[in-house]
Amino acid sequence: MPPPSSPPSTWQAKAATKRAALAGSLPPGSLLPPNLLPPALPPNASVLDLPATSGLLSPLQICITDQTDPSRTLAKLRTGELSSAEVCEAFLVRAAIAQQATGCLTEFLADRARRRAAELDKTLKETGEVSGPLHG
Repeated sequence: MPPPSSPPSTWQAKAATKRAALAGSLPPGSLLPPNLLPPALPPNASVLDLPATSGLLSPLQICITDQTDPSRTLAKLRTGELSSAEVCEAFLVRAAIAQQATGCLTEFLADRARRRAAELDKTLKETGEVSGPLHG
């Protein structure tokens, strides 16, 4: 019986590989500077203001992602004031910031989200109708 080619991976190695893959999937324009990342932050520092103060989100993206009433965003999508692609990108950047600050994600499916946003924009342009109650 031949010896195994390599020892089985430990859970720590698997977790490190997964974390590295997740970090590599974040959009380059959404990476926080090292001084805003743990462990550079003081212990128990609040990261609630990080999206608005990081400089990574435009004022429009902050407005989109701070919106607490989805019907307002949907109305802007219906009229063309916003595109699904714009809304998607705003939330992708905000999610990337949250991930870097808190480690809250297990997957970051930006490409899939962008494709769906493009589909929704195309459907709206062709039909004049939003797709479902939250348009994606």
